[in-house]
Amino acid sequence: MAYTSISFEQIANAALKATSVLALNGYESCLSGPLACAMYGRGIAMPNPYVCTLCENVGLVVQCGVYSLLSPPQRVDIVVLSGQHNSDQLRELLSKDEAFFIAITKQPQSIRENLYCRGPDSVAVRVVILTPGLIGLSSPVIPVGQMNHATVNGQRLSALPAIPLLFLLLQTWDKHRKAEWPETKCKQDLDIRFINALAKAAADRGNHRRECDWVPSGLIDEGRRLFREFARQSLVEDLRDWNSIGFSRFEYY
Repeated sequence: MAYTSISFEQIANAALKATSVLALNGYESCLSGPLACAMYGRGIAMPNPYVCTLCENVGLVVQCGVYSLLSPPQRVDIVVLSGQHNSDQLRELLSKDEAFFIAITKQPQSIRENLYCRGPDSVAVRVVILTPGLIGLSSPVIPVGQMNHATVNGQRLSALPAIPLLFLLLQTWDKHRKAEWPETKCKQDLDIRFINALAKAAADRGNHRRECDWVPSGLIDEGRRLFREFARQSLVEDLRDWNSIGFSRFEYY
C-alpha cells in the first residue's frame, strides 16, 4: 500500500494561499473542519491524518502522520462569507491561479471534480470551498470577535466560532454514521474525538451557546437534536464540558 505524508506547513500554506486569493478578489473567508477545530484550545489531539497539539500563546504546533492514498485526501475547508457566487464558481475562480488546479477524483460512491492546491514534491492538498447556505448559516454575518485566529508565516488565519463549528462537526458525525460505504462510515470514530475535544476546548475558553443569537434557529435546533443522539449513544466524554457551553444534562432525556 502506498503512503505519503503532508506536513502542517503544506496544509497551512494551502489555507493561506486560498484565503489570500479570495481576499484579493474581494471575498472574506474563514476556516471550518478539522483545521479550524485544531485552532481551538490547548491539547486538541488530531489522530492520523492529523496529529496536532496547540501551545498556549504560541500558536499552532502540528506534527502530521501519514495517510493512505486510498483514503480521502487531506483537505482544507474554507467558508466564504461575502459575495454572491456559489461554491462551484468560487472553485473555478481559485483554479485560475497557478497554485490551484481541478482534478477528477474517483471514490467508491462517486466521481467528483475537486480543487487542489499545489505543493512541493508533487504533494497536493484538497481545498473545499463552502458558502454559508451550504452549512446552514443563512446569513454570512459572523461576529469577528467570536472567531479564533492564528498567525502562520506572518499571515492570519481565522476559524469559525466554536459553537457553530461544533454543530457542523455533529452534522458530519451524523452523516458518516449513517453512510452505507465502510470507507465513509469508519470516519465517525475520528468525528467523535474531534467533537469531544472541541467541546472541552470551548468550555475552557468560556464559550456558550447563548453567543449564537446570530445563528439560524434551524442550525441550533439541529445541533441540539444531534447532541441528544450523541449523548444517548454514550459518546460524551465529559458532560461537564457540555453543561458549561449550554447543553443541559437533562436535554437528552
